[in-house]
Amino acid sequence: PYTSEFKRIIRHQVYLRDNYICQQCGIAHTANSGLLVAHHKDRNKSNCVMDNLVTLCRPCHAKTAMAERWGKEVAKS
Repeated sequence: PYTSEFKRIIRHQVYLRDNYICQQCGIAHTANSGLLVAHHKDRNKSNCVMDNLVTLCRPCHAKTAMAERWGKEVAKS
């Protein structure tokens, strides 16, 4: 669960800092497209410092999340 501050303010600051550009694929999006995600690099939703957040588009975020989950599942076996 994200804090209301993250939803209202922080994620938009991340998008602004990154010029609404996915930092993985480089595609630019409009401000209210709904296609961007502020990704927590360390996967800790409570760690909302700007250095821990990066703008990703939804497809890149899905690939990143799956890679992180897959890596954990492989490490467990």
